[in-house]
Amino acid sequence: MRGFYGEVILDHYRFPRNRGKIARADFHAEEENDFCGDMVEVSGIVKKGKIKEIKFRGKGCVISQAAASLLTCYEKIIYSYAMMNFLKIMYSFFLPQSVHAHCDIPCGIYTTCQTSIAAETVEKMVQKIQELRKTDKTEIDKNHELARLVAVKEEWAEICKRELFILWADYFKPEHLSKYPDLHDIFWIAVKLCSQNKREVNPAAAQQLRDLVDGKITQIFKEAEETKGEEPRV
Repeated sequence: MRGFYGEVILDHYRFPRNRGKIARADFHAEEENDFCGDMVEVSGIVKKGKIKEIKFRGKGCVISQAAASLLTCYEKIIYSYAMMNFLKIMYSFFLPQSVHAHCDIPCGIYTTCQTSIAAETVEKMVQKIQELRKTDKTEIDKNHELARLVAVKEEWAEICKRELFILWADYFKPEHLSKYPDLHDIFWIAVKLCSQNKREVNPAAAQQLRDLVDGKITQIFKEAEETKGEEPRV
């Protein structure tokens, strides 16, 4: 995780700066991602066209919360410019992002980060679909949200399958099989779980996929990278 997020990001996540809410703020903004649950709320005081005080509060992943903490560290800057860029950067965290896996060229850059994120997203979408049934939303709103949740679930199940195939076919070599004789079986089960999660809304299957990715597959990858003397990208 250190290699992926970096010391600065982790520091701001663990010890956030300017956390809180200003009661009589001159400006206030709030955004929430309906899919992942990340939320950031910003409030501040402006004097003579400059931000004199700014605070944030929220919940969510390391990146969203650390980014909010980092951005509030800019003080005594022109209000219009600061808020325009602040909100532009924060808003980018709540927009759908394109995901690109590395190419099939043997570049030697491999990671389980994307696989883990994909498996977690699938599990999260299944949970939200289950929770949707208990809400008091109208039937039209439920159907609309259900369609979106199912689409995201299927998309990320396919991403997870693709990332697993890259690790399985490109990263692991015959020498790994001698140390991990059940390697093929582990990946075969994981790929099958991806397909099952595309077809079904199955909490047990979603949890099995995430447990397998974050458990055995990540552990095998870490051990293989450490054998090479490299820091694992997990």
